[in-house]
Amino acid sequence: MKTARSYIDLENLNDDLGFLVLQMSNLWEQNHKKVLKRYHITHTEFCVLASIHWLSEHDNLSTTQIGLAKHIKTDPMNISQTIKGLEKQKLVLRTCHPMDVRANLVLLTSEGKEIIEKAALTIHEAERRFFQILGRNYNYFRDCMIKLIQSNE
Repeated sequence: MKTARSYIDLENLNDDLGFLVLQMSNLWEQNHKKVLKRYHITHTEFCVLASIHWLSEHDNLSTTQIGLAKHIKTDPMNISQTIKGLEKQKLVLRTCHPMDVRANLVLLTSEGKEIIEKAALTIHEAERRFFQILGRNYNYFRDCMIKLIQSNE
């Protein structure tokens, strides 16, 4: 097998894992966009709301802007912009962190909690359909993704 210098040199782009990850990620996000329209939130807003909900249940002091960025593995500036939009929609609010005067906790409002709980059920079903093709390989695929994430943190 000839070793390619880059994906441009490949005869078949299915040999480039990065390109496949990009395509799958884009399809997965488009799938989310379709089902989230009814809740009037974007894919990114869903991820932030879901993370706030999860962190508030498991580690309340991590629901800072930085804690959310680390949890989602994204840029803190992206989180900041998303939170501002969610504040305008009255889905989240910021409050003083009890242990760090430089930080604010980001909390769900009652409306934000209601929306994320409904949207999460919808997303769960959409993801079940999206990944059903994996069948018995679902757990193996998940474990491989976890290894990739952990080895690149």
